[in-house]
Amino acid sequence: MRLSIIAGYNGVNFFGSQKNKNIRSVEGEMEKTFYEMGMIAHFNFGDLKKIGWGRATRTDKRVHAL
Repeated sequence: MRLSIIAGYNGVNFFGSQKNKNIRSVEGEMEKTFYEMGMIAHFNFGDLKKIGWGRATRTDKRVHAL
């Protein structure tokens, strides 16, 4: 299954959009939410390459995006 998501966010409490270890990121929170919803299997959780994850943006900490 392929899924396309268009999202906006307030980046005040995030350290950028791209997932990085030990920091809160938009991408990391999205992955965690999709996992909790059952959309990512436990053996694929933690490695976005395994699910063919792609993005069209990157932001720095505390930056908002639409």
